[in-house]
Amino acid sequence: MTQDFMEELRQDFILEAGEYVSMVRDVLGDPAAVRDPKRLEEAYRALHNMKGASQAVGYLKVSTLCQAMESVVSAAKRGGLSLETPHILTLGSALDSLSRLIQGEELNVGDLLKALKDLAEGRQVDVPSPSAPRAPQGETPPPGEPVAPADQPDRQPSPPAPQGSDTVRVRFSQVEELSMLLEDLIPLVLYAARKAEDLNQAAKGQAGNLRHLRELTKGLLEDVGSIDRSVKNLLDKVRQLSMLSASGLLRYLKEAASSLAIKTQKELWVSVSGGDVRLDRNVMESLKEPLVHLVRNSVDHGIEPPQEREASGKPRVGNLEIEISASGSVGILTVRDDGRGIDPRRLKQRALKDRLITPEEAEAMSDQEATELIFRSGFSTADRVTDVSGRGIGMSIVKETVERLGGSIRVESQVGHGTCFTLEFPVTMRTYQGVLVAAGGHLFSLPSSSVECSIRIERSPHPGMIRVKDRHLPLVPLGDLLSLKDGTSSKGSRPVAVVISSSGSSVAIQVDQVLGVHEGILKPLGEFLGKVRFFQGGVLLGNGSVVPVLNPSDLADSSPHGSSAGQGAQADQGPKRILVVEDSVTSRALLRNLMTSLGYQVTTAADGQEAWEVISRDPHHLVITDVEMPRMDGFELTRRIKGSPALRSIQVILVTSLESPEDVQRGIEAGADAHVPKGSFDQGRLTSLVSDMLG
Repeated sequence: MTQDFMEELRQDFILEAGEYVSMVRDVLGDPAAVRDPKRLEEAYRALHNMKGASQAVGYLKVSTLCQAMESVVSAAKRGGLSLETPHILTLGSALDSLSRLIQGEELNVGDLLKALKDLAEGRQVDVPSPSAPRAPQGETPPPGEPVAPADQPDRQPSPPAPQGSDTVRVRFSQVEELSMLLEDLIPLVLYAARKAEDLNQAAKGQAGNLRHLRELTKGLLEDVGSIDRSVKNLLDKVRQLSMLSASGLLRYLKEAASSLAIKTQKELWVSVSGGDVRLDRNVMESLKEPLVHLVRNSVDHGIEPPQEREASGKPRVGNLEIEISASGSVGILTVRDDGRGIDPRRLKQRALKDRLITPEEAEAMSDQEATELIFRSGFSTADRVTDVSGRGIGMSIVKETVERLGGSIRVESQVGHGTCFTLEFPVTMRTYQGVLVAAGGHLFSLPSSSVECSIRIERSPHPGMIRVKDRHLPLVPLGDLLSLKDGTSSKGSRPVAVVISSSGSSVAIQVDQVLGVHEGILKPLGEFLGKVRFFQGGVLLGNGSVVPVLNPSDLADSSPHGSSAGQGAQADQGPKRILVVEDSVTSRALLRNLMTSLGYQVTTAADGQEAWEVISRDPHHLVITDVEMPRMDGFELTRRIKGSPALRSIQVILVTSLESPEDVQRGIEAGADAHVPKGSFDQGRLTSLVSDMLG
């Protein structure tokens, strides 16, 4: 690593360590906190984190002192030591020394280390004076003073440059709160702009005496434009405050890889680059642990032991490269190793053995599709479960996390030569650009980053396929995917195909119209949605309506012409049938896709009357229904089902916003088997209920 990069790491550490010192000082300064195991756990974790960070940047004395303080706090946390005045004073003196060491002072901490060791072992001590000066050069250090090995000197950086007027320390929570307040201004601007435009349209075509009105509306539009620009600029500045250097994330991943290489007795050189790229803190926090899975997977499964590498003509030392870059609003992270690569034939064999795919699917599967089996939950090539691998969940977590952020992941591998994972994700979760489409009378948004192009649909000699330039792609009607009424209609004009790509797969989604590109603020849709196919959030439009944002990865995987591994293996088991009854299009589609993702066969109805007609001629195993619906409500539907000798065995779950005790009682009297309130909707509870009822 370059000297500039190391200096940046040290500056980051100085800021981080200052926060940890403050956290420990807050605990030691509160008489109640030093008796509270939870508060002591906070102090312990702060010391532990500071110890690990200090080792990474060469502050060895800081690390040693943190270790000694950890022992005292750990004993107190376990109840084996009561922190009395001498303990607190000694720890306070150690904190003062830590602060000075962090700032680059040269100190002798031998007495402190001895005192802390005695305290941890229950012996009485005299409170040492705070951080006596270090012994002169050439003098033998006192007992207990650690001496850095000759080949690993105690690298203390020079004191940091004084902070100028252009630097300010703020809590991240304050930045987040300010950012949210600014985001709330965006709808106001959108509403004002819409009203001003309506006023302007009303003034057009009127008599000349309204000229003044038109001038006023024109001025209003200009003012709104100025407000819009000012708010966006201010919001952009605030967002930059919460952007952090990727150097800390890269260091974390490098340490994880190096640690596992030592544990698995592999020789490995890890290189990282891109530490100057700045990412949203929330994005980095979301990616950190999944990326550790990815890096550990490369070391555990990819890099060979030294003897195996030499036998195949490779250098003993393996290479792992981790790089972060940014292109506009898109972050790109690559993890590349020169290991054994991924053998698609071996993956197919393992998937067949675990009954994840059928022989027919394996035969039709391309090498790339077989390679992507590693992202399937429950799939693992490990023969035994260890603390590193074998459970088959690590890579699926990586894919799910990246896609939840609106990104994608792809893998390229060559047997015997190595593997490269490429992740693309937004550098910030705040700004969103999408393509607005209409299907079945409803609006939806597709992330612009996943849209390749849109074309008018012409007649094709191959139904369900469309030619796009030199490719033939599956054509999937969006209305059919989401069970929209008249989902495939396109009255008045030919339908449009929107070509999207995700994780190396492409598909054409048929919609009625493409309405243009828009910007907005992407928001999660709350607990009610949870993790449901096809949806990843919502975005606010200028007219105040919230439009669902579709998940490109789920759409790309929806094609019946694409990879359908695993479906055939489940078909023979005869999936249970569920009827979802809901008058809200969004809620109906989401409940349908949630149940479908669990392996059930799902039918939908828009109200109780339609549901009764469906279930009378085609019985199902379970009904999930809303209550407040036109024509026939959920209570009446439940009474009819439970009152019919032929249908009363069908179980009914009410999912409704009616949560009062009286409404719950009405559901019980109607014969409902369960009641799930929408206001505090818990997806896990619903899926658990369904699993208990249907098995």
